[in-house]
Amino acid sequence: MTVFSITTHLTTIVMLLVWRKKFIFILLFYVVFSSIELIYLSSILTKFVQGGYLPFCFSLVLMALMITWHYVQVMKYWYELDHIVLADEVTTLLEKNEVRRIPGVGLLYSDLVQGIPPVFPRLVQRIPCALGLPVHVDQALAYPTCGSRGAVPLPAGRAKGAPNVSVCGKVWVQ
Repeated sequence: MTVFSITTHLTTIVMLLVWRKKFIFILLFYVVFSSIELIYLSSILTKFVQGGYLPFCFSLVLMALMITWHYVQVMKYWYELDHIVLADEVTTLLEKNEVRRIPGVGLLYSDLVQGIPPVFPRLVQRIPCALGLPVHVDQALAYPTCGSRGAVPLPAGRAKGAPNVSVCGKVWVQ
């Protein structure tokens, strides 16, 4: 029940701000779907004693799960933002731990727009080998930029003929 109403409200906002539909269509959508949800809510509340509380309780549980998920994701994002790893730190970490390169591609996803997530140094410390092409995927992957910062070369792999890996703004490229 609450999931439906949240979806209706968010879809209305998207229609208004992103899709830029005509206001009359947005109003029509909102009135139709809100009335359907109010009718459903009233039918649940009239049969509350006979068992209508179950869908209501299920929707409250789902809403609690969604709120918890959102809170945890926000906390994770702020932790990653506070503990961004710089390219120089990764370079010294790779040299200090004598990381061996193995063939393959490693994908690390992060919500960060810039920087390397703090999970990468922990991964390197616990597993003393790195894949030949580590790629840090983030939300700005569609717009990789080297710009004025330039690419920061990382040490070559320990295996013979292993190519250098560079950090280029948002994505590690080989």
